[in-house]
Amino acid sequence: MKIDKIPVEQALGVLHTHIASIGTVTEWGWHLGYSRSYFSSQFREVFGREAVRLLIQAKFELAQQILQKSPDISSKDLAQSAGFSNSRALRRFLRNNYHMNLTQFREMSLGLPDPIE
Repeated sequence: MKIDKIPVEQALGVLHTHIASIGTVTEWGWHLGYSRSYFSSQFREVFGREAVRLLIQAKFELAQQILQKSPDISSKDLAQSAGFSNSRALRRFLRNNYHMNLTQFREMSLGLPDPIE
């Protein structure tokens, strides 16, 4: 089955529409009909930044939005709603990309005061 190619200029719209099912640049490129390497190079050329950086930012913002709408959501449900395979994957994402744990993320996202202050 051949997938019709979508212009790279439409990558942001595709990300917005499929954010919960896009976990990697490879998957994002697949949604557009391209290999990871071709998509990454074209994305950088068109948008002037790396696709992976934008994907990370979009996943972070999605998790924040979900948390702000449902402050009492469980870690498992938050992870699944944001497109992570489980809460451990969400924790790893936060630690590796933002140097914070899930509690810190919740506090920051909900504007809660730091309990240490």
